[in-house]
Amino acid sequence: MDELIDEEFIPKKEVEPEGEPPPRALTTAIRLIDTYVGELSGKIFMLMIFPLIGGLTYEVIARYVFDAPTKWAYDTSYMLYGSHFMLGAAYCLYKGTSAPTFSMKNSLSAGREGLTLSSTFSFSSRG
Repeated sequence: MDELIDEEFIPKKEVEPEGEPPPRALTTAIRLIDTYVGELSGKIFMLMIFPLIGGLTYEVIARYVFDAPTKWAYDTSYMLYGSHFMLGAAYCLYKGTSAPTFSMKNSLSAGREGLTLSSTFSFSSRG
């Protein structure tokens, strides 16, 4: 098979010279951002769940106690919960963990866990 391929048509890999390393100030800034900003933004965003809970509580009380539903509650909760989920997943990746989504996972054997997950996914995907 190798004799059928003409070597002049195979692109040659051009290796670029490595050049100089990035400036020390740049690597220091990247390390500071990676170390402190990621942790700090995760903790700040973790606290942002409380205003979301307050807004939804206000909506429930306004709707069912005072019979005055708001127009903004659905959109606000939809967007905030979506961003909270995505940033929470990013924070889990940053910390090298995963969010527990199945409460009985640790008590099941590997076979039962696979059976449970496959049946759950098959039933939930039939929408």
